[in-house]
Amino acid sequence: MKKIFLSLALGLAISTNGAYLNGVAATVNNEPITDYDVELVVKRMNITPNEALNVLIRDKLELSQIKELGLGASESEINEELSQIAKQNGYSDLASYAQVLSHKAGALSQLREQAKENLARGKLYDFIISQPNDNITRANAMRFYEQNRGMFTRFSSAKVTRYMAKSGATLERVKAQGLASGVTTTAMTIYPNSADNRVLNLIAAANVGDFTPIVREGDSYVMYKVNSKENPQVVAFEEVEQNVAIMMAEQEKEALIADYFNKLRAKANIEIIKR
Repeated sequence: MKKIFLSLALGLAISTNGAYLNGVAATVNNEPITDYDVELVVKRMNITPNEALNVLIRDKLELSQIKELGLGASESEINEELSQIAKQNGYSDLASYAQVLSHKAGALSQLREQAKENLARGKLYDFIISQPNDNITRANAMRFYEQNRGMFTRFSSAKVTRYMAKSGATLERVKAQGLASGVTTTAMTIYPNSADNRVLNLIAAANVGDFTPIVREGDSYVMYKVNSKENPQVVAFEEVEQNVAIMMAEQEKEALIADYFNKLRAKANIEIIKR
């Protein structure tokens, strides 16, 4: 799973003499959340103090689960993550980016720690969604199939326009306005026997005249507009049953994660300090 969590570069709200700035707003399993922590999140996310406190409680629960499950990241994983960040910031490799960061005291070590934490959070979310899902039964899979038959349509060929940009927001503007700078368009004909399965599924699920969802492809973002489909046919349920289960799990990821943390929060020792 690709990082569907909100990464919080919150840092520790601790003064140079080790005392907490302001007071303690809450504790989660005896771990404090300070008023200063809350204030930082309010400003960074433009949300209310109560919403910020919930974000911080969730953050503490995530970190406690990472520790309990023994999740972490190797040096090679961290370096790979940093290399991707370097490329996203326009640098050819990590060494070039590290050279720039070396002029800012502690910047590289802070970024390394954040990358390590992000990787651990990603592994936590992968663990959560890998748990058995009682909702994915054959009967429910068949119901999903009947309600989403367009997702299981195959075709002999499809004419599409491929849109590529460096950001997903740019492609969203194409959907909304029809035009946007920084977009590369390519007219293509897709054949099932020579196309990537992910692309086939995107095009199969989209109606003629519609755009597919935006997906990441390397360092860029891509979407397709379906112009036509030749010989569309719905595949029998028995042929795609396994794919149906996978699609159901994909759609239920966020619900599974929310349920996991709701249960975790109910069991946790959380104390909100009233003012």
